[in-house]
Amino acid sequence: MEISHDDQGPVRVITMSGPGGLNVFTLDVHEELGARLTEADGDDRVRVIILQGTDRSFSAGADIDSFPAAPCDPTTFVTEFLQANSLPERLRKPVLAVVRGSATAGGFELALACDWIFALPEARFSLPEARFGLVAGYAAARLTHIVGAHHARRLLMTGESLTADGAATLGLPVTVADDPLQAALGMADQICRGTPHAIRLIKQRTVALGRAFDPDFGISVAAYAQLWNLPDTREAITAWRENRPARQRPLNDPWQT
Repeated sequence: MEISHDDQGPVRVITMSGPGGLNVFTLDVHEELGARLTEADGDDRVRVIILQGTDRSFSAGADIDSFPAAPCDPTTFVTEFLQANSLPERLRKPVLAVVRGSATAGGFELALACDWIFALPEARFSLPEARFGLVAGYAAARLTHIVGAHHARRLLMTGESLTADGAATLGLPVTVADDPLQAALGMADQICRGTPHAIRLIKQRTVALGRAFDPDFGISVAAYAQLWNLPDTREAITAWRENRPARQRPLNDPWQT
C-alpha cells in the first residue's frame, strides 16, 4: 500500500492507496501508517490530521493471509494490530477520517478511532469478524461507550453493513457529505480556531472516558486468544477462502479433536 500526505495549511491529509484501491493492512503497512501519523502528531506546523482512503475503500481491514497459523499464541500479533488500529485515539492532535467506499473490519475500527468520520452517502461500514470465528477487538472495547450496549452487540454479532446514513442514525460519529474531504477540512478549520493546548487537553480527557473499560485492550486480546485456536475458527476462515458456507457446531456439541 502507498501512503502519501499533502499539507493544506495547518492540516495534513494522509492518503492510503493500495492495489486496486482496496486498502488491506499487514503489520508492515500498519507500521508505515503509524510512522506517518506519529510524524504528523509531532510536527508543530500540523494542527489537524485527516486520514483518507480511495474511492473504493477506506480500508478492508487486516490481510487474513498474514494471520499466524493456528495453533499458536496470537497475543503478540493481536496486540500489535489493536495498537495500530487504535493509534488515532492516542495521538495528541485531532484525527478526522474521510470514507468514500467501504470501511470493513479493522478499517472500520481505524475510522472509529478517529475523532470524527466524514463519509459519502454510498459509503458502507461493517464488522464481519464474528463470521470468521473472531471478535472485532477495538470495536468490542469502545462501541458500548459510543452507541450503547444493545447497538454494540447488534453490530458485533450480525456483521451487517451500514450505510453512512444508517451509521449516523445509530449514533456513530459520522457526518454524511457529498464532498467528505471538504467537509473534513471545514471542521479542521473550526478546530484550528482553538488553541493547541486546549484542543489537546479536550482530546485527552474525552478519550480517557472511552478507554476506562478496557484501556489496554487486555479483555479483547484475551477474547482473541480464546477463539484463535478453536477448530470452529479455522473452519470459518477456510470456508471463506474456499467460498463456501462454514460448518457450524452448537455450543453443546463441541468439535472432536
